[in-house]
Amino acid sequence: MAMATWGMGLMVAPVLGPTMGGWITDNWNWRWNFYINIPIGMIALLMVLVFVHDPHYLERRRAGRVDYLGIAYLVAWLGMLQIVFDRGQRADWFNSGWVVWATGVSSFSMVFLIFRELRLKEPILDLRIFKVPLFSIAVFLITVHSFMLFSTGVMIPVFLQELMGYSAWKAGLVYCPRAMGAICAMLSVGQISRAGYDNKRLVGLSFAVIAAGLWMMGRWSLEVGMWQVIWPGFVLGFGFGMSFPILSAAGLSGIERARMGYAASLFGMVQQQGRAAGIAYTTNMLVREQQIHQSRLVEHFSVFDAWKMSHLEGRAPGSPLFRYLPQIITGRKQGLGMVYGLIQAQAAMLAFNDIYRLLAVIAVLMIPSFLFLRGARESAGPAPAH
Repeated sequence: MAMATWGMGLMVAPVLGPTMGGWITDNWNWRWNFYINIPIGMIALLMVLVFVHDPHYLERRRAGRVDYLGIAYLVAWLGMLQIVFDRGQRADWFNSGWVVWATGVSSFSMVFLIFRELRLKEPILDLRIFKVPLFSIAVFLITVHSFMLFSTGVMIPVFLQELMGYSAWKAGLVYCPRAMGAICAMLSVGQISRAGYDNKRLVGLSFAVIAAGLWMMGRWSLEVGMWQVIWPGFVLGFGFGMSFPILSAAGLSGIERARMGYAASLFGMVQQQGRAAGIAYTTNMLVREQQIHQSRLVEHFSVFDAWKMSHLEGRAPGSPLFRYLPQIITGRKQGLGMVYGLIQAQAAMLAFNDIYRLLAVIAVLMIPSFLFLRGARESAGPAPAH
């Protein structure tokens, strides 16, 4: 129950972010989406200083040396990786020299960090925790979970605002039921856990629910209604909320108390990388698939189709006025520009559908994962006590 309550904040906050961000953008200014983090961060820092303390079995430990070189490797690895994820698309990925160099620095820093941390008695990242089978499986699943969660979290607002013409505030309101689904799922998981039921089976069910929601989203078109967007969002939020507390609790359940801090930081770090990879991959795939679909769609529009459209007025009363020959003579090609805009919109819609269906396939492949969680738990044995 405690893990479900803790997970509500981690799951609901990213979902409510677009809602609050949309209201701030429409009523204040988009810059306040960043400024508002300053007072919130100060309050969070104050609460950490007041309420968060080391447990008694850690306070008795003698302070060791700080691995500054390991910290430098970690910063270089994750820093360069994040820059490549965020800016690689704009620079055409590995066709740009700085992307190649940044990727190389990140890769070598990761290798040096792994070799160094495995040799130290008190590393900043205790990679030996990956020897615990249940922890390793849970980390892999939560990475896939974060990949899909933040991929859809980026795609849906872009779809609503760019293709459907929603304002930032309206898009946030349509996005909000996803948070309600996550809250309902986490509360349900907490009650099931209190009843003594082995809720690891719900991980498979959660990925099935996620797959169903993504498949419904993969059938959207430019004529989709608001409620057709709200319902799959609620289903998707319910699926994500169902698995998050279970995976978090399962991953940390077989770790010794003295190593819990190492495990939690490693768990969170890998999860963050899954989020960044998901956002980078889906945005890159969106651009690539849109270009592919656009090239396929324009193959079916030629000068003969444009000539036919210019004669539709008499055959189809009420159709938009389209004069092909005058546009070619005068050079004012507003009608052709309108057709090209429609082709671009349809290509973008097909690209969104491709992404949602691909994520649905990934979710289906993850359905049997609960079997590995149960098997790993049986082989891991109880966590040693101090």
